[in-house]
Amino acid sequence: MESLFGLGEAPEKKKKPSKNLLICSTGSEELDRTMGGGIPLGTLMIIFGGRGSGKSVMCQQFAYGALKEGREVTYISSEHTIPAILSNMENLSLSVENAFVDGKFRITPVHTRYGTIDNTLNMLAVLEDYIRKQTSELIIVDSLSFFADGKTDGEVYRFFITCKRITEQQKIVFVTIPHFFMEEVHLERAINLCDTVMEIRMREMGEKIARVLKIDKMKTLGEIFQEITAFEVDPAFGIRVSPILEA
Repeated sequence: MESLFGLGEAPEKKKKPSKNLLICSTGSEELDRTMGGGIPLGTLMIIFGGRGSGKSVMCQQFAYGALKEGREVTYISSEHTIPAILSNMENLSLSVENAFVDGKFRITPVHTRYGTIDNTLNMLAVLEDYIRKQTSELIIVDSLSFFADGKTDGEVYRFFITCKRITEQQKIVFVTIPHFFMEEVHLERAINLCDTVMEIRMREMGEKIARVLKIDKMKTLGEIFQEITAFEVDPAFGIRVSPILEA
C-alpha cells in the first residue's frame, strides 16, 4: 500500500468549453453541465466548505468521473480511511473497487488519531514532495488544513504555487479547505492562482437544509462568473444538482 510518509500503509448562461481544452468528466452529467462540460486538464481547483458540508463527497464524485474515463487518481485524505472512502463511494453507486485493485485509484490516508505521524515532520513540505512524484492525472488533497497546521499564510501560498506548476503537466490538482483558512490578502492571492474556485454552504430552502454549491471561477468558461447550484447526495446516483435562482 502506498503511503505519504512511508509508514506502510454552479446562474448564468453556459458557454461551450474551448475545443482546445481536454476535459475530464465529473461522472455526473448534471454536474458536468453546471461546470461548463467538466474539469479541464491543467486545472488547479479549490473548494471551501464547513465540516459536513459535502467537500469529501465532491472529491469522491470527481475521482469517480476520472476513473470512469480510464484516468489515474491519487486521493490524499486526512479525513477518512481507505475502507471508509471505498465504502462511502460504493454506497453512492460510485463503484471504484476494480480501479483500486488495479492500482489506478491510489488512496493515501493520513492517520493522526492513532499517533502514526511524526509530529516533527514539516507536513506541508512532505505533501508538496509527494504530489510532485505522482503520475496521476487527478490529484486530490482532502483536506489541506491538516497539512498546513502551524504554517504561515506565506508558506501555504507557496504550496499553491507548487500545485500550479504541477498542473502545467496537464494534471488536475483538487484541494479542499475550510472557511476562514487564511488571512484575506493571502487567500485572495491563492484564489488568483486557481483556475476553479468553488464553495459549499448549507442553506435553508423551505423546510429543508440544502447544500449549495457556489462556483466563483471556472476555467471552462474562460472568465470569472458565479453559478449557484443546490445539490443533494443521492445513494442511487451520487451527486444530483438543481439550479436555484437567488444567490
